[in-house]
Amino acid sequence: MLTQKIDVVLTRSFQGVLISSILAWTVNIPGALNIPIFGEQFLAIALGCCVTMVFLQPERNVFLKALNYTAALAAIVTFVYVAVRYKYLINDLAYLPLDGIIVSALIIGLGLEATRRVVGNFICFVAIFFMIYALFGHNLPDDFASRPLLLTRLIVYLGMDSNAIFGRALDIGVFVIVPFLLMGKFLTVCGGSAFFSDLSAALMGNSRGGAAKISLIGSVFFGSISGSAVANVAGTGIITVPMMKKSGFPPKIAAAIEAVASTGGQLMPPVMGASAFLMAEFLEIAYAKVMFAALAPAALYYIALFIYVDLKARELGLSAIPADQIPDAKEVMARGWFIPLPFVIFLGSIFAFNFQPQNAALLATSLLVIIGFTTSYGGDRITLKQFFTAILDTGSAAIEIIVICAVAGLVIGSLNLSGLAFNLSQQLVSLSGDSLLGLLLMAAIVSIVLGMGMPTVGVYVLLSSLIAPALIEAGVDPLGSHMFVLYFGMLSMITPPVALASVVSAKLAGADPWQTSWSSMHVGWVAYVVPFLFVGYPALLMLGTPSEFLWAIFISVSIIFTGSIAVSGFFMRKLNAPIRLILMASICLILTGIFFPGSSNFIEVLGLFLMSTILAQLYFGARKKSA
Repeated sequence: MLTQKIDVVLTRSFQGVLISSILAWTVNIPGALNIPIFGEQFLAIALGCCVTMVFLQPERNVFLKALNYTAALAAIVTFVYVAVRYKYLINDLAYLPLDGIIVSALIIGLGLEATRRVVGNFICFVAIFFMIYALFGHNLPDDFASRPLLLTRLIVYLGMDSNAIFGRALDIGVFVIVPFLLMGKFLTVCGGSAFFSDLSAALMGNSRGGAAKISLIGSVFFGSISGSAVANVAGTGIITVPMMKKSGFPPKIAAAIEAVASTGGQLMPPVMGASAFLMAEFLEIAYAKVMFAALAPAALYYIALFIYVDLKARELGLSAIPADQIPDAKEVMARGWFIPLPFVIFLGSIFAFNFQPQNAALLATSLLVIIGFTTSYGGDRITLKQFFTAILDTGSAAIEIIVICAVAGLVIGSLNLSGLAFNLSQQLVSLSGDSLLGLLLMAAIVSIVLGMGMPTVGVYVLLSSLIAPALIEAGVDPLGSHMFVLYFGMLSMITPPVALASVVSAKLAGADPWQTSWSSMHVGWVAYVVPFLFVGYPALLMLGTPSEFLWAIFISVSIIFTGSIAVSGFFMRKLNAPIRLILMASICLILTGIFFPGSSNFIEVLGLFLMSTILAQLYFGARKKSA
């Protein structure tokens, strides 16, 4: 009991140090006090706090507890040493000093073990694989060979260099993502989750299949503050999944809708599961450009889900939610008027005053806290205890993000040393036979496989380093390439065999996880198509003229609407297989012009004509029969 109390006190202390150091750097306290200090020294403090907290988790076995304390002490000593001595160490690393080698090895080993405990083995195996490749890859055939490298050079580079663990990924994870986690915590304390759920019910509760539509809208709102598809499922699904079952949706369909909707929350601006900030940094473009580029694809994603849900509800003969269970929209907004304000302040600060995302997030959070001390959506204002608890809980929530970003730095550093990213790009382009469609299909499959079981940030960092360069080399716009791998990396959340979002949602629905995963692929079919659309039509990413954007939107919505009908097998009536196949064929004709440039525009027009003819015949035929 005493050791548990000690662990709690120590953990809370490290949470406070973590958040305090991040806020101090974000608001530039060292600069204001004229204290010369490297950002890497703050990164060492942040990573050291997270690694130490991982080893302070409860453990009943006395021997394992002793090992954990030893590892925690080693982490404290190692990262404090780096934080204090970094500006001296960095100048001597080229000479491979003994203390630099020892400290670097400890950073790598402790970081890998902490990550393994937090998110599992897979991402650690990936990092170790690339480290081994960097060390021994020079023995492989020329097409896959890396440059020769000493073990000590690899250790020092990965453990200390600003292009490895203490690189861009960790910098974004610590100084940009954590302020957004803080904003999300205070939104929750102020009743943000309840507000979004009630607002979704008020907007969609009185429509056909309203329970499922509430899930879609709730996931859009909650996804803007959640950094995890699984957390999104847990946050909204505990309310929406039982509601969907009660309204008449089969359990596996209810679970699938929630899983797909929550996964889409990670693709929705402005946060995009925190990957938007990494994408802007990796591509060296403005964050606002990434956010705008993601709007149309995310909208298409949810439009397709909305259409599918509506068609499915009509097929099942489902009605709206009873009126007495639907909140009044005016009342919801009257009680929670301040909940959307942080987003308004955040976006206004970025676009009107050119704030950095982390500073805009802190400004928005400050306003929310000030209002929260007077009121909240639940009716009770924030207390001082809740205020400090939210700050410390942010430190706990940041552990996963920070350790993943650190291990992602190991992967990036290994790729930099070995040149594997370049070699892999060459091989993927070669295997595709210079076919863009073939390359995209291979990239999609590899992204889904590598993304299995990994959170959003880890998925994106890995795929942006390995797969995106091949797409860029093949002529795909860099922004489109990074968005493509992000989409398919996230699809691992609903794609068997892992499908974490589907599994968690299935538990909430009492459905079979395997059947739910396949149903999720069926419900979320559009997620497998949208990335091909914005690669084929770059205007969807705001990379074209207004006329090109409008044409791309028209084509995309036509494809999505028709595809939803073909996949669901219902439009005014239940459709037979030949009609569904003809509709899919019309979509294929439209897409032909994208990936086969030699084809005539006549084929695209023919596909549109065939599509509109079949849909019109189905619509007017059903109207005539009804009359």
